[in-house]
Amino acid sequence: MPAGKVDRGEDLETAIVREVFEETGIHIDKAHLARLQSLWVRNEGIDFEYHTFSIELSTLPVIILSASEHQTYSWVTPSESLNFDMVQDLDECNRFFFKL
Repeated sequence: MPAGKVDRGEDLETAIVREVFEETGIHIDKAHLARLQSLWVRNEGIDFEYHTFSIELSTLPVIILSASEHQTYSWVTPSESLNFDMVQDLDECNRFFFKL
């Protein structure tokens, strides 16, 4: 699941479009994004806010990984994703979105 930080001067939708492209090579139109809920996570005394979005794709996209971002990827079910070592509390975002 693509994730990242919002750059100074960026709105949330622009940030997610940029992050998805940087991490997967997929171009998405922010007009098609559905903004979901925000989740708060505390890690080592620092609070993080996860803004969650969804987008429906009509076809399975070709993934082009940036070597500086990721080394591999796989398509898995939402339940299977919980078996992966993810960034802090990304599993909680999966549980929320997919009602797991």
